[in-house]
Amino acid sequence: MPVDAQEFYAGKRDELIKDFEKFRAKPYLDSEGIPTIGYGTTAYPDGRAVTMNDSPVTMDQANEYYTHHINEFTDKISQAPGFSNLSEPQQAALTSFAYNTGPNVFTAPSGYETLQSAVRSGDSNQIADAMRLYINKGSNSEAGLVRRREAEIDLMNTPLPPPEVHSNPAPRMVTISPSAKPVAAKPAPKFQTGRW
Repeated sequence: MPVDAQEFYAGKRDELIKDFEKFRAKPYLDSEGIPTIGYGTTAYPDGRAVTMNDSPVTMDQANEYYTHHINEFTDKISQAPGFSNLSEPQQAALTSFAYNTGPNVFTAPSGYETLQSAVRSGDSNQIADAMRLYINKGSNSEAGLVRRREAEIDLMNTPLPPPEVHSNPAPRMVTISPSAKPVAAKPAPKFQTGRW
């Protein structure tokens, strides 16, 4: 059965994002000082911003918020120049990047020109070099962002696995030697009927 590329890379993208964002039930301040909850959610699906006074969320709620959030991001960044021409793994990696930096990364008038140019080129090496520039050099989060950028680049270079092959085992053949002698069948035992 062939592997669905979109589903495969979306799954890898979600694993990567959730691994770096980590689930947090209670509100916390992200590296920019923005109240955040769950898997990096800064605004609920109804548009309300997360506040530090909000109640804790369950993992199911966090997953629901994440799904809403990532769909919004995907819709927005898919309109960026050159993005729809990219391969599935390139799009997955850049969506993780945008989830971390903000959905306007591909359309901002300044600050991301190198990345935007690389995306328009469609060249994975240029995109990787550009992504490595965005690590908040000198900040407390630099080491984590370096690891995240490399994980995103690895995702961008991850090949689609080969289709699964389901083979039925060959039927077992019994070979009889030509020198084998037939075995005489034993007569069936006789039963006596008696009176009880």
